[in-house]
Amino acid sequence: MADDLLQMFQSITTSDRDELIDQFAHLLQLDVQTATFFLESCNWNVETAVNNYLITMEATGGNTSGREGMERGKDLEMEDECNILVDHQEIQQEPDEQENQYQQPNSASYEAQFISDLSATQNTLFAPETPVYMQWSFVNTGQDAWPTDTRLLFAQGTTFQGPEKIHVAAPVGQRIDIHAPLCMPSEPGSYAGSWRLHCSGGFFGDPVWVVANVGTREAAAAFALQQQQQAADGDSSKVQCAQNDRQPSSAVVEDMDLQ
Repeated sequence: MADDLLQMFQSITTSDRDELIDQFAHLLQLDVQTATFFLESCNWNVETAVNNYLITMEATGGNTSGREGMERGKDLEMEDECNILVDHQEIQQEPDEQENQYQQPNSASYEAQFISDLSATQNTLFAPETPVYMQWSFVNTGQDAWPTDTRLLFAQGTTFQGPEKIHVAAPVGQRIDIHAPLCMPSEPGSYAGSWRLHCSGGFFGDPVWVVANVGTREAAAAFALQQQQQAADGDSSKVQCAQNDRQPSSAVVEDMDLQ
C-alpha cells in the first residue's frame, strides 16, 4: 500500500503549496484541513507526509484506503491546553484568546529557517510516557539579527510536557540549537504540537512541528525489535556486498600468479 501511494505521488511536480494540498487531498481522499496538517507537519515533504499518514492510520487502527478509514478511526488526538482535537477529519477548536494569538500568521520582518529533520520521531512508535530529548535547529536567514526579546513559544497541539517558552538569539547567518526535553503522552494515539518564534513585532520563521505516535508498551517493544532486526539485516547486507566486491580482485591476483 505504501509503495502504491508513493508511486502515485511521484507524478506530483508542483511547488505551489495550495496545489500540492489539493492533489494530496485528492489522492488520499482527505479533506483540505487534514491534508494541510500532514504536509505542514512534515515540512512539505510529500514522502514523509505519506509515511506519517500510514503510520497514523496503523497506530489508530484505521483503514489506509482513504476517507473511509479516516471516518472509522480517529485521525489525530490532540489533547492539550488549546483544546484542539482532530477527530474523524474534523478540527474542533474552542475560542480562546491565547490560542488565537498563537495561531496568528507571521508578521515580524525577521527570518528563520528550521533545518532539523524530525522524520525519525514521526516514523517511530513510542511507549507511553517515554522521555525524548530533541534538538531543534534554526538558521537566521534574514538581514537582521533577531531582537533580544525573541522566544520560541509553544503554540498549539500537545505540549509533550515540553517548555512553554525558550529565550533565543541569533545574529545574521548564525545557526542556533535548541534542546527541548519532551515526554510522550500516557495514552496510545497520534499526537502533534507546534512551537513558533516570536518577538515584540510578532511571529516569524518556520514553525516546529512535533508529530508522534504512541502505542501500547507491547506494540512499542515489538516495533523496536523489528527496527533492530532491520538494522542487523542491513549490516549483514553491507558485509556481504563488501565480500563480493573483494572476490573479483582476489580472482585476478590468483590468475596472475598462475601465469
